[in-house]
Parts: sequence; structure tokens; C-alpha cells
Amino acid sequence: MSDFVTLSCPSCGGKLQITNDIERFACGYCGKEHIVKRGGGIVTLSPVVDGLKRIQAGTDKTASELAFLRLNNEIAEIEKSMNDLFLRLELNAGEPLIDYFGNYTSYWQKVFSPRHVDLHKELRHLTSKRVEDMIKYFRGRTSEGKLQQWLLSALDELLALQNKLSGKQSDLEKHKRIVGEWVS
Repeated sequence: MSDFVTLSCPSCGGKLQITNDIERFACGYCGKEHIVKRGGGIVTLSPVVDGLKRIQAGTDKTASELAFLRLNNEIAEIEKSMNDLFLRLELNAGEPLIDYFGNYTSYWQKVFSPRHVDLHKELRHLTSKRVEDMIKYFRGRTSEGKLQQWLLSALDELLALQNKLSGKQSDLEKHKRIVGEWVS
């Protein structure tokens, strides 16, 4: 039995003589590094870059799994902060908010249920655009009382929380895709 095997470099095609004790080497013709794989009486060469790509992909998956857990916790904290803010808005600024939402109810809602606004529901379904419109609306009001100032401050806080939540949810989707590539 010979002490070496003759193979062709997968990168340049150069003839290589691989001894039984070599596990990794650089081609004498092109300089590319290869890993020698042996199994079932077969000897093959694999570029080191392929191994590094697999390591990088595994590292990306692990990082995304950790980010997934972190982002879920951060999203839960933001949602808790938003719910606390919704409760404060309902308790402290209910009347001006009911007036605001009452201006946007349909004709039929006003006829059949005047002054009925489900403030709890309305607040939890606000889009960032609607919060921006509310800020403009309340800034345009003539009275600059403490309640209005507090309400504007609370709406600014809500808008910041919504934007933060949107960013975290976007990051979470990116990491779900990375982890999903490994699952499928």
C-alpha cells in the first residue's frame, strides 16, 4: 500500500500527492487551502473556505437565536410600557380624547350612539400616523392648560414607543428568517 494518494486540486486542477498523515494543506500550484476528508476508503479535498462559511452560518444562527430571545423580551417591555401609558391616558385625559375620537366617528355612529367612544379600543389601535395627527390636533388647540401639555407629552411618548416597537419587530423578523433557514 502506498504512503500517499494522488488527487487534483479542486481549485486549479494541479496534481497533488497527499500523504496519510496530512489533514490540511495548501496547494503548491495555486496556494488555496484544503481540508483532507477520509471516509469509507475515499479521500476528498474540501476548500477551507467552505468550512469557514459553515462556521459563519452557525455563528449567525446562534446570534440570531440569542437576539430572538432578547428582542421578544424587549418587545414585551415596550408593550407593557404602552399599556401603562394607555391606562394613564384613559384616566387622566379621557374627556379630551373622547372629544377627539368623537370628531372622527361616522354619521351613523353619532346618530345611534352619540358620545359613545370605546376609548380603550381606540387607543390600542392607533397607528403612528394617527398619533402624529393627534399631536397636531392638540397642538393646534388654543388652550395651553396643564392637561393639554401632559396629553401632548404622553402622545409624544406613545409615538416614540410605537417607533421603537416597530424597529424591534422588524429586527425580530430578520432574525426569524436567519433561524428559519436552518430549520428548513
